Amino acid sequence: MRALVPARIRRAVRARFDARYVSRADHRRDVRDALWEVRSLRREVVALRAEVDRLRKEQRKPAPAPADPGMPAKVGEARRLAEETAAATDRLLQSEVLIWQAIDRLEARLDRLERAAGDGAGDDRPFGEPLEEHRRAREMA
Repeated sequence: MRALVPARIRRAVRARFDARYVSRADHRRDVRDALWEVRSLRREVVALRAEVDRLRKEQRKPAPAPADPGMPAKVGEARRLAEETAAATDRLLQSEVLIWQAIDRLEARLDRLERAAGDGAGDDRPFGEPLEEHRRAREMA
């Protein structure tokens, strides 16, 4: 059975259906994207399994004897140097952080002093003149 429906009602009904349901084209695109993801994941799983198998085979092989009899000593020395370098770098970075924190504190303190001087808090030093120089000049006078 067919009935005549005004165009604006028909548009409103279609808009409501379109808002509630996914179109076929969107659904096909979503399915195609999901299938592509599954295929790419499958390829990655196959590659990971091959890598695990290769590592297991390598693990079963006996370790080759060192060609150089002094090699373990060299490895130990290299490890010691690497650990010392890491510790020194860590100390250096910590010192740098402390320096930048001190600089930030000094800048904040200087900003507070400049703001206090700019408010006319009884300080007769010229604007921008460092506070220490101003104190020395007053003491000499």
